[in-house]
Amino acid sequence: MGSAARNFRRYGTLGFWGQLVCTVVSAAILAFSVAISGTPTSQATFYATAGGITAAFLSVFWSFGYIRLSERLRDTVNNLKKVTKHT
Repeated sequence: MGSAARNFRRYGTLGFWGQLVCTVVSAAILAFSVAISGTPTSQATFYATAGGITAAFLSVFWSFGYIRLSERLRDTVNNLKKVTKHT
C-alpha cells in the first residue's frame, strides 16, 4: 500500500500541475481573443470553449483529490506499522 500512496502522490501532483497550467493558458487565450476581437467568433464556439475550461478546472480539483488520497493512504500505512509493531 505504500507504493500505491507514492504513485498516487506522484501522478496526482503531475496531473494537478499539468492540467492547471494547460487550463490557465486556455483561459488566457480565450480572454485575449475576446478582448481583442470584442466578441467571440460564434456564441456556440465561445460556450463550448468556456465549458471545456470549466471541465478542466474541475479536473484539476479531481487530481488534487488524488494527492489527498495519497496522504490518507500513507497515514494508514504508518498506523498499521505502529499497530503491528506493538503486538
